Amino acid sequence: MSVPAHVMLPPGPAAEPTEAGQAFGVVHRFLRPRGAASAWYLVPMLGLVAFATALVAFAFAQAPVPPGVDPGHWLAISYGYVGLPTAPDPANQVLFYSPLMFPFLGGLVLATGNPLVAADILGIGLFLLYGLSVVHLARRFLTSGPLQVALVGFAVLSGSTIQMLFWGGYPNLLGFVLMNEALVAMLAFVRSKRTRDGALMYAFLGLTYFGHDLSALELFSIFAVVTLFLLLTRKVALRFLLHRANLIGLAAVGVAIVGFSEVTARLGISHPSYFTANPAAYFIDNVGELFSPLGRAPAALPIGTPVYLPPLPTAALLALAPLVALLSVLVLAHLVPGRADTRLVIAAGWLSAALAVPGIGYLAHVDTDYTRLLYFLPLPFFLVALLAVERGFASTFLPAPVAPPRLEPGAGPSISVAPPWRPSGPAPRAAFAITSITVAIALLAVAAFVTVPVTENNQAASTAVAHDAPFLQAERWLHANPRAGTVLTVPSSARWTEALTERNALTVGPVWLLFDPFQVTQSQETYWALCSQYTLVSPQSALSFSGFATSAMSQAPMYTPYIEGVPFPAVRLPAGNLELNASGPGGVATYPLAGGSPPVLVAPGSPGGALTVVYTTPVAKVVETGAMSPDGSATVTFRVSPDPGVSVSSLTVGLTGPPANSTTLATDTIDSSVTRVTGLTVDVSGKLGQYPDRVHLNTTVGFSVAPRWETGKAAGPSASWNAVVPDSNGSSPFGVTLEFSSPGASRPASPLPPLLSTPTFLTNQSIAFLLWPNRTYGSVELTYYEATFGFRPEFQNSEWVILGR
Repeated sequence: MSVPAHVMLPPGPAAEPTEAGQAFGVVHRFLRPRGAASAWYLVPMLGLVAFATALVAFAFAQAPVPPGVDPGHWLAISYGYVGLPTAPDPANQVLFYSPLMFPFLGGLVLATGNPLVAADILGIGLFLLYGLSVVHLARRFLTSGPLQVALVGFAVLSGSTIQMLFWGGYPNLLGFVLMNEALVAMLAFVRSKRTRDGALMYAFLGLTYFGHDLSALELFSIFAVVTLFLLLTRKVALRFLLHRANLIGLAAVGVAIVGFSEVTARLGISHPSYFTANPAAYFIDNVGELFSPLGRAPAALPIGTPVYLPPLPTAALLALAPLVALLSVLVLAHLVPGRADTRLVIAAGWLSAALAVPGIGYLAHVDTDYTRLLYFLPLPFFLVALLAVERGFASTFLPAPVAPPRLEPGAGPSISVAPPWRPSGPAPRAAFAITSITVAIALLAVAAFVTVPVTENNQAASTAVAHDAPFLQAERWLHANPRAGTVLTVPSSARWTEALTERNALTVGPVWLLFDPFQVTQSQETYWALCSQYTLVSPQSALSFSGFATSAMSQAPMYTPYIEGVPFPAVRLPAGNLELNASGPGGVATYPLAGGSPPVLVAPGSPGGALTVVYTTPVAKVVETGAMSPDGSATVTFRVSPDPGVSVSSLTVGLTGPPANSTTLATDTIDSSVTRVTGLTVDVSGKLGQYPDRVHLNTTVGFSVAPRWETGKAAGPSASWNAVVPDSNGSSPFGVTLEFSSPGASRPASPLPPLLSTPTFLTNQSIAFLLWPNRTYGSVELTYYEATFGFRPEFQNSEWVILGR
């Protein structure tokens, strides 16, 4: 039927913009740019953000020092941005780290006059901003009000995000906020093609780089994958890439990044090298462990057992994620035109890029810890899942808007056509109720079984050491002490010591998580400084000599192989376990080598030389020489020179494990041992990063002269073995060589010099104080530093001791 030309029809409702490829007449209404959901849904969304923020704020308030170790580092960095003095650690200098956060943190320190309060405000404030950015994301990407609430709830109640806050991932949270806003701006730009939206997108992209460079790497990858998806699904034309906002925005971001790099290079400021500085990280925190944090801090499921996967197949599957996502979107677009809209395409590209980055990185052998990349996954996963629900079940579970009547072409003024699509399931009111109740139950379950337990666990774990009043008392003493100098301390207190005392602090640290080359080296050198006077280092192992001032720390020497940068103390020769069995003017007797004149430790004359210990007994002089081989093995040779009229019958060599009460050395377990005619084999097991299974390393001690083994303890922290080596030379000089080797050993985290000297290290690093826990476990280091290096107690309370010199 046609309409006469002279008949004037009343104007109908303005058509809403549709996307290319849409077929369902009202799909474009269901997926309109600014969600169709009522603004009242902001109330539960903001309520969820407020609840989660209040929960973490309450947890933060349980200890005077904010949870985690990293906030101390962020504070020390921020001081330089606002003119406050800071510790002379190169990692604290201005522009060393992505700078965006630190002027705000420094400003909070000035405003509050209390760095601890400032760190609390920043951490909680960033978590709040993250929640608000997810609210914005939900309103732009999802149309259903209940599903918007679900996305916000899953995001802010996620255990993984809360865990990140408690270990101090403040720059990560800032990066997340900027990433969310960048993707919202991308959606607006793709749909509107307006220069303003494009400029906003590139502004957030650039800010992300200056807020957190790892987040920027993720965002750059997401932009690349999403752009490819948009082109292949025909959401944008190829000429869209030449839009002036793209050309100017990319150029501006590139100039900003290159300019920042050039300026800092000219100023001599280095940056953390997350992808090349620490080869050990590639093996210890490999991509197979990517999902392991979800066991202790799950995103939505109850706390369970961490999952560890074989790294190579995992990397390959992750690297294929963009291809799988693209094929899925293309199939959906073919089968159900209109449902694979711009929002779903962007979200699919976001999630697949976040999955592909660790996979491709591992296949490319990028040296980094891959577990940190897990925290980029929960939000895009929840978004894709909820978008899929929205599109897959919209006609059944979600209310659908009713399209306004439209005139049939050629119809008269009163003739209209029914909407082409209506919900086929329950009535809209019932559908709202079903959806809302389901979302409410799911979020209540997540809060009860994930959010609250993860918050409690992480608060306890992140404030267990160096976060209470006795620690602050020790820090105040250090801050008030007028004597300059660096503090040697345990890992949990080092960064807070720099933040609260303005002194440099050194510690052993988890070396596989360090990405500043000088920190990797310092951490390894600090390890040996806490337990030796001199250490010989090979590419796979070390031979350390502690001196003889204390009986507990008496390595003469100790053999320690490495596994990917982690030391595994295996076997030592305490000086008190060495004896000569000889006959002389006084008859047959046993003479301890350390029982006469004090042994003399002689450092090598050159870096690659041997280290010598000279024992003088009433019946003989014994010279012990320790040396390293390029293949990682070590040799210890004893040369016995009897005095005139003395006949030596045997040399007793007592071997044992590391000191049981040493915080530094008592990290592993001697599980078993086997004594043979040719020597001893010891099985040592220990933790390697976060991997749950203990790693085993066999160390063999071979004797050049077959010993006779006496009864000893074969396993455990007090394992010991006594080898009696017969001396057939009697009154003539006699020699025996012990060869230590560990075939499964690998390199230190970074190359170390062949000789480490603790006296030189203490001088070069200006070590003036040892801040150490006041307890039995760890007292070995306190006693050792007092007896060997002249440190003296200067402060003590119920939990901490400070030695000074």
